Amino acid sequence: MSEALSDALFAAPPTGSTPTTGYAGQVPRGCAEALGAILATIDFRRKAMVNAAHEGLQASALTIFPPETFDGVDPEGVGRALASLILCDFAAQRNQTTQWIEPDRDEALRTLAVRLTPTGQEALLQSLENSQGDNAFSKYFAHADSQYFAQADAYCLAGHLYFQRAGTPLLAGSIDRTPEDASAQAAGDYLKAADLFTRAGQPDLAAEAYLGAADAYRGSFQPLKAAEVCLRAADLYTQTSQPLKAADARLKAAAAYLTAANGYLLAGAPGVAGDAYLRAADLYMQTHQPMKAVDICQKAADAYRGAGEPGQAAVAHLWAAHAVRADADARPEKGRYAQAAAAYVRAAQAYTDVEQPGPAADAWLWAALASTRAREPRKALAAYQQAAEANTKAGRHGLAGDVWRSVADLYTELGDPKLASDANDNAATVYRWAAIGGTEVRQPLPAAHYYLMAAEAHAAVAQHARDENAKDVEQEHKELAEEAYEWAGDAFMGDGLPAAATHAYMLAGQYARAIVPCAQAARHYLAADELLQAADAYTQLGFALRAAGEPTDKGNKAFLTAAGLYQRERAYLAAAVAYAEGGDFLQAAPLFERVNRPAPAGHAYLQSKMFPQAARAFWRANRLEPDAERRERLRLLAESTSEQAVLFDRNL
Repeated sequence: MSEALSDALFAAPPTGSTPTTGYAGQVPRGCAEALGAILATIDFRRKAMVNAAHEGLQASALTIFPPETFDGVDPEGVGRALASLILCDFAAQRNQTTQWIEPDRDEALRTLAVRLTPTGQEALLQSLENSQGDNAFSKYFAHADSQYFAQADAYCLAGHLYFQRAGTPLLAGSIDRTPEDASAQAAGDYLKAADLFTRAGQPDLAAEAYLGAADAYRGSFQPLKAAEVCLRAADLYTQTSQPLKAADARLKAAAAYLTAANGYLLAGAPGVAGDAYLRAADLYMQTHQPMKAVDICQKAADAYRGAGEPGQAAVAHLWAAHAVRADADARPEKGRYAQAAAAYVRAAQAYTDVEQPGPAADAWLWAALASTRAREPRKALAAYQQAAEANTKAGRHGLAGDVWRSVADLYTELGDPKLASDANDNAATVYRWAAIGGTEVRQPLPAAHYYLMAAEAHAAVAQHARDENAKDVEQEHKELAEEAYEWAGDAFMGDGLPAAATHAYMLAGQYARAIVPCAQAARHYLAADELLQAADAYTQLGFALRAAGEPTDKGNKAFLTAAGLYQRERAYLAAAVAYAEGGDFLQAAPLFERVNRPAPAGHAYLQSKMFPQAARAFWRANRLEPDAERRERLRLLAESTSEQAVLFDRNL
């Protein structure tokens, strides 16, 4: 096998159509087809065949390149490396294993990088800049359709070359350079290596090069650049599912940011130092070390205050609070939620001091949630109320309403309905402000949403009125709720949402106003072939017509239309109910039985004066009913219906 391979590779003459150059060595450029034919016989799963092919290739593989390409120190090792690359490329093209190819691709490329002469290095790098150049690397590495080596190997080989150069920067230039200059050049070489490894599809090697660049940047006193390349390495490790390495790279970046921050403080630039501290804190949060982040956030806050930036100091306090809460989430048994609440209060006060009520409201809300987790409801109430007031001051009336509803719920849990009612009253007020046109409301749909929320808050006040004026309060807020529901319906109509408008009008008791939008919604659903939604709309239309005092036949028609649509969609229970509402009990009864509802089936049969069928249904319902009281009522109903059935038969 090895002799045939050697003959095919290195003995055939070049074709007339393929020019030769001195850089082509003794290898005929026209033998690609012969090479492919012979290698096609290799089964890469068989170690012996792979070894034989490898031996035949390595004996003369060096002749592909001119003698000055490699240093001659280890020609056998270079030959083995070149042979491995040729075999790896062919195996990859045929989707076959490379497990028996030794040395493997990475080791082969590292070997070649070490053995390249300055002339070989120049030729390699020139081939990457100009793949049409007249050297062996251009011919056999740089072309995507190369007949010997994978194109990615050229990038990877150059990456190893730059990585090797970066490791010995003082040897690559003047010995008079300072260590800082040498480190800066090393960083540049590491970055070139990282780029080449990335182009070669080798993210691990690229990440290693980025970390090398970080070390070099630290040596040239450029910690921010060191942090940046550490984060690039972390991203690559994340993309290749190596979380531990990614975390380690992020911690190195965090350390670099801390170095930068301390340097900026010494240089009299505390504001920039604060930025660097926060970036470090963020990385400690990402690597699940929140308490380290807390300390660093405090340093950031101090730096910002020293720079006369109290707004940024408030941001740092908020980040610190988030970090304490993250620690509490991870270790709830340690009682950290109370500490988190206190940290959020500090952040809220800091935002208040710089007149930023919106962020202050957010911090108060987080404080309330943390106090709730800490089982300190009174502190939670105080924080909620501060959040509501700050949201109102910021013009965020809808959010203020949400917070007041939370206050109401908490007072209800604490058994104080009067204060819960007051909180719901406050919620209703600010929801109305939001609907009228706060900073959050620019379109009819949000306005309708807030009108609905206001109505629900008014309804809650009416429901829980307890003082001496309870009846008056209840009546007042019922009327206010109905008014808000009606306004919500108007807003929904303005936005072209008739189904939502119908619901709001029905809640407002404006049944006559609900008829038109409900019919519109039903027709819309029919046109869209959404039959179940159309059936729901027709059912609601039936109730609206009935409640508005329209003729009975109009309501029945809507119910029966709905029933037919439900039945078509096999929603048999809904169809039975709609038939019953529409007065067609003969259609309703068997559908109730079909879905195992014997009691309503009995009533439907009874309405149709089908007494025997009604009696059987009631007796069946009696047997199935688990509740004793209801079972007794069904027994009495079944007995009376049975008697009616006997009388009916006698009359017949």
